[in-house]
Amino acid sequence: MSLNVQRLVLASTGTNAGMKTTTDTAGDPLIVNGPQLWTYESATDNLATIAAANYFSDKAFAMSVGDFIIATGSDASNLYIVDAVSTSVTPNTISIVSFSTSGVVATANIQDNAVTTVKIADANVTLAKLAAGITMSHVVKYAGQPTTVGGGAAEAITVTGAAATDLAFVQLVNAGTNVVSVVKAVVTLNTLTVTFSADPGADAVVNYQLLRAAV
Repeated sequence: MSLNVQRLVLASTGTNAGMKTTTDTAGDPLIVNGPQLWTYESATDNLATIAAANYFSDKAFAMSVGDFIIATGSDASNLYIVDAVSTSVTPNTISIVSFSTSGVVATANIQDNAVTTVKIADANVTLAKLAAGITMSHVVKYAGQPTTVGGGAAEAITVTGAAATDLAFVQLVNAGTNVVSVVKAVVTLNTLTVTFSADPGADAVVNYQLLRAAV
């Protein structure tokens, strides 16, 4: 679409509005006057269209670098500043950019309970953000309840992702027909090996947890 000049309003009325570049007595560039304030509304063009290069080129002779434009498009509103203007070429060119303020937003400026879960990027809550009272040394990385297959006292259980530095905790849930007990549990890469007091057969059941140091 294109600029609808009937919806473009010059809001500033001062006689010194409109920044212009002139020269001083020494011939050096000198900017005079202050920026103008414009308002604009379009029911059909969104902000991406309004902010595109040369949307306001029909008003290049009236606008100056530094002018402000409060624009309302079909999707939202925004404040822009005129970034560049040229009337020395045909057609005229003009570009605008979103206005940004200096400084930072302090915590006192944030409304209570305004920061919700959806505002926190995934995988960005670090250990350092936890209070001392709830900071953990280890986390349960893997857990499961497998049934043995038998064939020997040592039963190798595949735990994809397990590391040799993980800590294993194994509890016997069902001693099975052979009535075995757990002797030891060793973690290696991707494997938890549980050694029983005898061949557990194919019906012993254990619970396991693999703990990993929190980082």
